[in-house]
Amino acid sequence: YPGQFDHPEVVKTIEQAFERCKAIGMPIGLMDLNVEAAKRWIALGSSFTAVAVDQVLLSQSIHALRAEF
Repeated sequence: YPGQFDHPEVVKTIEQAFERCKAIGMPIGLMDLNVEAAKRWIALGSSFTAVAVDQVLLSQSIHALRAEF
């Protein structure tokens, strides 16, 4: 399911990985640009959840500034 981060099978697989990692005491983290999904991972016990990347933030800022002027 390339590029389908919210596909039920992808979500299920990530949740299973969380459980396996927690069972052996391994920290787990990921990046998800979807705010609601990121909150779900944090609630499941993510040790590190990236919710943005520099390139996206820069692009959004440029578009907002351009729209304003």
